[in-house]
Amino acid sequence: MSTTSLSKTLVVKNGLLLLAFHLPRLFGIIYLVIIGLWIKKGYQETDIGTGTVFTKVIGFADTTHRTDLENASRKVWDALDVVGEAQDDQSLFIMTNEISTIGQKRSVCPEDISVAEAHCTLKNRSMCVKGDSILLKGHGIMTGNCVPFPNSTNHTCEIQGWCPAEHSVFKTPALLPEALNFKILLKAFVRFPKFDKGVSNTKADVTDEELISNCKENATNYWDCPIFNVSYILNEAGINDTRRDKIILQGGIIAVTIKWICDFDSDRDGKRCLPDYTFKQLKKETHNNHSVWYFRSVRYDSDKGVQTRDLFRKTGLFFIFNIDAKAGRYDTFTTLLSFGAITGYFRLSNPEPDSNPVSNPDPVPDPYF
Repeated sequence: MSTTSLSKTLVVKNGLLLLAFHLPRLFGIIYLVIIGLWIKKGYQETDIGTGTVFTKVIGFADTTHRTDLENASRKVWDALDVVGEAQDDQSLFIMTNEISTIGQKRSVCPEDISVAEAHCTLKNRSMCVKGDSILLKGHGIMTGNCVPFPNSTNHTCEIQGWCPAEHSVFKTPALLPEALNFKILLKAFVRFPKFDKGVSNTKADVTDEELISNCKENATNYWDCPIFNVSYILNEAGINDTRRDKIILQGGIIAVTIKWICDFDSDRDGKRCLPDYTFKQLKKETHNNHSVWYFRSVRYDSDKGVQTRDLFRKTGLFFIFNIDAKAGRYDTFTTLLSFGAITGYFRLSNPEPDSNPVSNPDPVPDPYF
C-alpha cells in the first residue's frame, strides 16, 4: 500500500517570527539592488581599453668636475646621451652607470680579472684549456697560456678575441647620479573600441613645449600635467635614500601603471575621466656591484686599416609602462540580465511547495486511518 504526501500551509501570527523569516531575504535583495545594480553599476556594459605611452626625457648632468672618470666621460650629458637607443612605446631606459672598454682590437690578451674561473698560476694552468671558453662569463677562446694581468699580481688565462677583454665591474660611485634630477613627460592615449571613444592624460591642443614650460612636475592630481621627476618616481615606488644609491649604481626595473576607470553615462566625452598613476619596483638591487639590468652597445672604427671598437655596458633605470583602462555605459540588455539575476535570487529564497504527489514506498501505518 502506498501513500501520498500533501503540502501543508503554516500560518504564523507572531510578528517577530515573521520578521526573522523575511528579514534575511529582504537584506539580500537590498544588497543586490544597491551594491550589485547601483554601486557596481550592474546596468552598464563594460569595455577594456587599449592604449600606448609616449615619453620624453628632460634634463642635463654635468660630470666635467669628476676626476675619477676618463676624459671621454667628463662632459655635460643631455637627455639623448642617457636615453637608450632601442626602445618601444611601452618602455624607457635612462642610463645611470656605465662600463666602457675603449680601443678593442682582435688579438690575444689576459682574460678580465673579474672572471674568477680564469684565475691561474704559472704552476697550475689546468683551467686554461686550449680551444675552450668560459661559459657565460668568458670573453674569448683560451690559448692554453697563463699570463700576468696588467697592474696586478694575479694571473689569468690568455684568450684570443677582442682585446683588452671587456671590463665587468661598474664604476663606484655611479657615473650619473644626477639622473635622479631628470624629468619624464608621459603622454598616454587609450581607445575603447566598443564605445568608439578615446581618452588621454593631456589636452589635445597643448604642445610638448607648453606642457614642459607651464606644468608643475609631479602634479598627479592634474590630468594635463603628466611630468614626473625620476627621484619622485623612486620615492613613490618605496625606494628610500640608501637603496636609491644602490639602484643608481646597479640599475633597476620600475613598473609604471596608468589606470583609467571611465563612466560614459555621467561623462559622455570622457573629459572628467582622469588617470591614476602607480609606481612599483619589480626587481630588488643586489648586495654586490653586479647590475640588475643592463645592455651593451658598440661603436666600430678603424685604426690604420685595423678594425677597432669601443664597447659600452650600460645600466640604469628601466621603466615599463602598463595601461589599465576600463569603461562602462548604460545598456538595456545588461540591465535586464541584472534584474533577472535579482529576480532569480528572490525566487530561490522563497521556494514554492512541490505540488506533485510523492509516493512513499514504505508508509508508516496510521492507526487512525
